[in-house]
Amino acid sequence: AGSTTVFFGLPNEVSSNNAVAKVDYQINEKHTLNGEYFFGNNNGTVSDASQLQTKWLTLIHTRAQVAGGAWIWIPSARWANEAKFGFNQLYQPTYTNDHADPASTYGLNTGVTNPLYGGLPRINISDFYIFPQELGGFNWPKVQGPDDRFQFIDHLSYTFGNHALKFGGELHRDSFSGGAYGGVRGRIKFGFGNDAFPGATSLEDYFAGVPASGSLLVGDPTRSIDNWGAAGFVQDDWRTGKRLTLNLGLRWEMNTVVKEQHN
Repeated sequence: AGSTTVFFGLPNEVSSNNAVAKVDYQINEKHTLNGEYFFGNNNGTVSDASQLQTKWLTLIHTRAQVAGGAWIWIPSARWANEAKFGFNQLYQPTYTNDHADPASTYGLNTGVTNPLYGGLPRINISDFYIFPQELGGFNWPKVQGPDDRFQFIDHLSYTFGNHALKFGGELHRDSFSGGAYGGVRGRIKFGFGNDAFPGATSLEDYFAGVPASGSLLVGDPTRSIDNWGAAGFVQDDWRTGKRLTLNLGLRWEMNTVVKEQHN
């Protein structure tokens, strides 16, 4: 008898705990060390897809780490060397709040055996289905990481006469692991009716337990990807006179082909 607006808002609970540390240490007039580290840890149980039950809320965890260090060495008035190391990591798994074994949570065997893929299957009843409202959690899990980047840089400077030379290089490695696992809990659709008996609606099919279709993930979509990068450079700031300085430089870069652990 016309449309009805239903207001629902499930509580969001989010916590964030972070730490940062920094140190600068001058060993002597020729050697200086410094470093820094950041750690961020976030946990949340949130309604990000109009969930209808608290057990279907999104359970998200984010952990980020950044670390860096530098060593500056000045062996003489003409020479200076600066070496830097950096690392950062991101890890972000996202699950439904009921991602435990569905047999223990709901008393039903869905055929899912991986403990990460538990939870009520996504159940759609077409007459009532307005994306993303459905029975069961959203299309999780999705796992990102740990994603890492390691980086090393070394720069060497030398001055003589009217020239200021600088040369060096860098090396870094990027890696990613994770995947999107939509449908791993199983997906059951009660489609356009007539499945339970002629003239039945989708809702009647649902109560009769006669779905139009069902699907379950086969295989493992997890990906573990990495690649390397390297670069080298040389430059010269040449003061040719009181009014003119030439900045000359050359840089070379290389990135390897992205590789996946299982080819």
